[in-house]
Amino acid sequence: MSWYEQPMRWGQINIREQEPPDFDVAWWEEFWRSIHLDGITLNCGGVWAYYPTQLQDQHRSRWLGDRDLFGELAAATKRCNMRVLARIDPSLSYLDVYYRHPDWFAQDASGNLLKEPTLEDLYVTCLNGPYYWEFIPEIIREIHSLYNVDGIFTSEWDGRRRICACPRCRQMFRE
Repeated sequence: MSWYEQPMRWGQINIREQEPPDFDVAWWEEFWRSIHLDGITLNCGGVWAYYPTQLQDQHRSRWLGDRDLFGELAAATKRCNMRVLARIDPSLSYLDVYYRHPDWFAQDASGNLLKEPTLEDLYVTCLNGPYYWEFIPEIIREIHSLYNVDGIFTSEWDGRRRICACPRCRQMFRE
């Protein structure tokens, strides 16, 4: 029986973008041991990378500095004999990425970019476009090349429950 087919006590930490400078990995490692976790899902990339990504179109957390927070956390999970899933959120990106890859982003029926109302400067990516189907696999390959993770967890793979009316989606709908 594979590890993922067995009952496990699983956790998840949703790291906020501004947390890296004060994130206490040692505290979390001790906590995981105390509650006997078997595995955990940790923020890794997508909207913000919590590791030193080399991919131009994936923004690093502005507060990451020289730190490799995901790498530190992944190493701590292995010291605890835990499994780790690297969490990627592919749903949003920034305007500088839009200017390089406009076909990566969702649009409303008038052709306007879909804005994320709760996060400044972030726009919804098109789930039918190259961002999801070409760039996110690049992020996954980069993570696997750098870390000993047991898998990838992607949240927001539903287009944030919004209807995209970009040219590709309109063509797909017509077809």
